[in-house]
Amino acid sequence: MVGIVSGYVGKKYPNYGVRDIVLLGIILGMAYNELMDFSSWIVFYRADPNLLVPTFVAGLPFGALHIIGNVVFALVLGKPVLTLFKRFQQRFHVTYDADKALAA
Repeated sequence: MVGIVSGYVGKKYPNYGVRDIVLLGIILGMAYNELMDFSSWIVFYRADPNLLVPTFVAGLPFGALHIIGNVVFALVLGKPVLTLFKRFQQRFHVTYDADKALAA
């Protein structure tokens, strides 16, 4: 999920920065935690309607720590990783010109 969303955002908005990575980490961290809480509710509590809210409330501390971790890692590693990705993007960008290929 994170890879797909990040790839889409990178293609759609090529001038992204560390601030954007932090925001994406917050949003995707919340989405991941909600998905995990929902699946726990289904698997462990057999989708009992009375246990839906307690399951999500019980997951809040972990979710908060997960999001804080995402923000810290994005702030610490964001700039070097962006530099690395942009370098790879430049090195592996291939263009094909059919006219030049036919002339050769």
